[in-house]
Amino acid sequence: MAGPLAVGAAAAIALAVGSGGGSQAPVAGGSSSVRSPDVVIAVRGLAGEVSQLLTTTPLDTELDNLVHDGKRGLTAILATGGLR
Repeated sequence: MAGPLAVGAAAAIALAVGSGGGSQAPVAGGSSSVRSPDVVIAVRGLAGEVSQLLTTTPLDTELDNLVHDGKRGLTAILATGGLR
């Protein structure tokens, strides 16, 4: 489940960074450009949200364990009933 979410997050960050084409300001004395602070803040905020989404909480771990235990129990019941 985290794979598609990570791909989507990477695409969102790429779009957020890439869509700031008009918000670049030239640096004095050079031809390079710097992103405006608004774009940098937006990307950092988005990165923070993505990291929170990908973080596994103890509640997520417990729920995964309960689902796994339920599947094992169902498999055992089906095996003893001759259904599997």
